[in-house]
Amino acid sequence: SVCYQITPIDDVNKTMEQIIIEATDAANPVKTKLGMTGASKEKWQALFGAGELIPVLGPKIKALGELLLSWGNQTAGDTRKRFIEALKKLSECLSNEQRAIFIIDPEKWMPKDSDQAWRLVTEELPSKIKLIFPQRPDDVLVTSDNFCLSDTVKRIPDRELDILDEQAINDLVDKYAKMTKYNTRELLNAVACYNRHPYVVAAALELIKDGLEIQELPNNPKLVAIAEAQRKRIFEKSDEAIALFEAYAILEVGVPDDIAEYASGLNSTTLKRLQNNNYLKGLLREEGEGKRIYHSILADYILGQINETEKKQYHKRAIKIYRGKLKNAEEEQIKPDELAATRLPEHVLIAEGQDAFVSSFINECFSPLLTLGALDTCINLSERALKMVREDSEDGAILLGNLGVIYRSRGELDKAEEMHKKALAIDERLGLQEGMARDYGNLGVIYGSRGDLVKAEEMFNKGLKIDEKLGRLEGLATKYGNLGIVYKKYGELDKAEEMHKKALEIDKRMGNQEGIARHYSNLGVVYQTRGQWDKAEEMFNKGLAIDEKLGRLEGMASDYGNIGGVYLMRGDSKKAEEYWIKSLDLYKKMGLSNEAKEVQGWIDSARPN
Repeated sequence: SVCYQITPIDDVNKTMEQIIIEATDAANPVKTKLGMTGASKEKWQALFGAGELIPVLGPKIKALGELLLSWGNQTAGDTRKRFIEALKKLSECLSNEQRAIFIIDPEKWMPKDSDQAWRLVTEELPSKIKLIFPQRPDDVLVTSDNFCLSDTVKRIPDRELDILDEQAINDLVDKYAKMTKYNTRELLNAVACYNRHPYVVAAALELIKDGLEIQELPNNPKLVAIAEAQRKRIFEKSDEAIALFEAYAILEVGVPDDIAEYASGLNSTTLKRLQNNNYLKGLLREEGEGKRIYHSILADYILGQINETEKKQYHKRAIKIYRGKLKNAEEEQIKPDELAATRLPEHVLIAEGQDAFVSSFINECFSPLLTLGALDTCINLSERALKMVREDSEDGAILLGNLGVIYRSRGELDKAEEMHKKALAIDERLGLQEGMARDYGNLGVIYGSRGDLVKAEEMFNKGLKIDEKLGRLEGLATKYGNLGIVYKKYGELDKAEEMHKKALEIDKRMGNQEGIARHYSNLGVVYQTRGQWDKAEEMFNKGLAIDEKLGRLEGMASDYGNIGGVYLMRGDSKKAEEYWIKSLDLYKKMGLSNEAKEVQGWIDSARPN
């Protein structure tokens, strides 16, 4: 059977239109592989009652699966509700003749005791959304009455896939007889003890094809016996083959070649040679933008045979390359590597422990994941980290504050407010003044987003008083800048100008060039609102000059966008578009898709119909 893994939904608030576009882009080759074209198409249409079938998949697989597997914690109902709501939005984008098909690989997303959680999902599925579960004998859902008796489930095939039938065995053996020195009868006798198990039979025949003598095959039909034989065959190839497959087992997910190369300690030439070996390449499968060991049975067996000292060495190499990728993205101001941001904490946890996991997530991975919009991954890691720290601790307050930022990014302002208030309560109990100032600032942003400017002003002023008491100039500059934004929204432009100038003077005193550029930009917005185009342009250009000197691409993109706005108000749409294109190119380079989309909207609206 063909098994495809769950499509990612990095954020349940991601526009469903984008999901549909991704689904449609992926559809054609997948339809062919699943038999959704040609003579088989009508059977699929009859099965799902659909005119057009859109298999929904993608290169990244973890976010949605992690959502579903996270139901063991106290937010189970909220998680399921968010997932179903996302599917309902997707359903609304489909015509009455369309169906979106999620193909779910049981190997990764159906662990023991997951049948009840999946049953609850299937019961609430919108009618235009369908789930396909390719099954194998060892999948938990095969024998689950909880799951299999649900009227909403479509199973492919619609019966237990327990063993290969006799004809399938004969066809498979005939195929391999042409590629080995053994005849059909000898091969049938060789695999007879394996109870026609698909994984074991196929693995045994591949071993024979690679030159293993029949008498060297294990007589034991258990899965672990054939996995042991596969591992032994790998190890007979070379020390480099051992290193590569142990690295893949440690890395656990599909990884690009540069990561496999570094984690295994091999050079690129050796890596390619091993990946092209007829036997070894059959033990790997493509996943996302990289490769991994083709079956979890083999991967788990290899992992179980590595001693703890060697495991740590592999994990440390993985940490080093992932950490390097994140640091490089920060220095080059390019799109962060999502795999690195997601996987780094996992390797840190195993190699260095829980405290290091928490620190790595907070200080290295949170910001990149937030930038990428991988909000569900952020939530998952945050909640895990919270379980590793004391309830009343500084790290706990930081993690709750970060959760508030995530929920604010998703537009869930009530939940964001709840998280920031929890963080504030901890900081107050611990007397952490700096944390309290930060919490008040975050709450001010929440209230400002709601349009509750009175409360936003109150929060910023509370934070401002603490920063004044502590002499925290950086905090003062931030709070004055935020108050300037509030007063601008009030329409009190003189007061807004005053606040931004105060913030500017503080950052000048500290030599904080990034802050100076930001305040010039904010002053430009104030002057622009007054209709003082020349003064606004002057401020934007001052900010741009600093951002160019610093190489701050995001600041430059914002400055170009603002200058373009000034030219548009002057009636020079051609010049406005010139600046907006510069802004758009920088946002695309950094991978900031929402900002890029907004600027593209300006360009489109300014062009004549």
